[in-house]
Amino acid sequence: MMEQHDAGIPCPFAAEDRRSSQLVGYIGLSVPHFLPEVMPSVEIGWRLGPIHWGQGLATEGARAVLAYAFETLELDELISIYEPSNESSGRVMQRIGMRFDRDTTYPDGGPPLRIYRLTRHAWVLGAPSDVEHQCRGVEAESS
Repeated sequence: MMEQHDAGIPCPFAAEDRRSSQLVGYIGLSVPHFLPEVMPSVEIGWRLGPIHWGQGLATEGARAVLAYAFETLELDELISIYEPSNESSGRVMQRIGMRFDRDTTYPDGGPPLRIYRLTRHAWVLGAPSDVEHQCRGVEAESS
């Protein structure tokens, strides 16, 4: 992963609780090859252990990753994909400024999927200050 990060290629970051140094999951970027209809694109996503849900950590970490994606990698747009039954992920997407794009399904006819989208332009217009979008409770480190 370090090679991807150093080369400016989208990759996930380990999410660590700063207070305890405990690994809580990951937050980062990936290319959603599993869903050809959205290609080419880069997806922002997160996976946190259940004991860390509901604490705002995904939102804080995602805000830091948005800044990295738009400021450092200079991406024009990000998407995020989730299964509608995972309402919490959808709320995180809304809190970080993403907007509903469309509903679809896995190409193999699997469960429904919902896609959210955010452009760099929209992010700049609504971006929080540097202090606000820095990760306060979770430190994003390249894994």
